[in-house]
Amino acid sequence: MEHKEPLLNENEVLMIYDAIYAANITDPSIREKHVQILKESNRNKIESVTKENQPEKCCVCNKTVSEKVKAFCLSNKRFNRKIYCFEHQQDL
Repeated sequence: MEHKEPLLNENEVLMIYDAIYAANITDPSIREKHVQILKESNRNKIESVTKENQPEKCCVCNKTVSEKVKAFCLSNKRFNRKIYCFEHQQDL
């Protein structure tokens, strides 16, 4: 209740309402397709976040490597954007 006057006047509220109403999907098949796209997008975001939180592993032996080793491998052209544990870095 900090504001004594409304933040939006009646005309602004009507403009927002009209914009939302005009953007509303009324065709059931188009709405269903839209919902499926949103669900798929959300699923991809969740998978991406999950993958980011998992520790990186050597592409040869699947051994977990530190963030420092990961950064080194990704910044070194010799490894071609692949991650190798210390032992397998020596083999290249």
